[in-house]
Amino acid sequence: MSMVIDMSLETKMANVADFAEKLKDFVVEQLRPEMTLETIKEVVSPLLNDIINDYEKRGLKYGDGRFGIKYADEQHFQFEFEMYFKDADGKWHKCTSESEFRDAELLEKNTWTTIKTLKVVMFPIESPEK
Repeated sequence: MSMVIDMSLETKMANVADFAEKLKDFVVEQLRPEMTLETIKEVVSPLLNDIINDYEKRGLKYGDGRFGIKYADEQHFQFEFEMYFKDADGKWHKCTSESEFRDAELLEKNTWTTIKTLKVVMFPIESPEK
């Protein structure tokens, strides 16, 4: 019996990963020049909420997470996120994803300076309001 639960959970987590791929594509479509940290957060938050809502409907309980904008090199940055879900057996499962490198020219100058200086800027991923 537990094997079926584990298999089902693997399928659920694979689905989270598939959704994460779609999220990356969608975020790329939303990128535009002169983005600030706040603009990026506004674009990404609804998408992360969709992931959480979708997988809570499938039996995984969202626990905690973070979204980051990370320095990659002198011309690039990337997005990353990490979320934790609990299954019906009380086991925690980590879902992570990183984007492809993105051109730093998309970012507002002070935003890029901040990311270069800090190397990564993180935002907590709050549980969406029901």
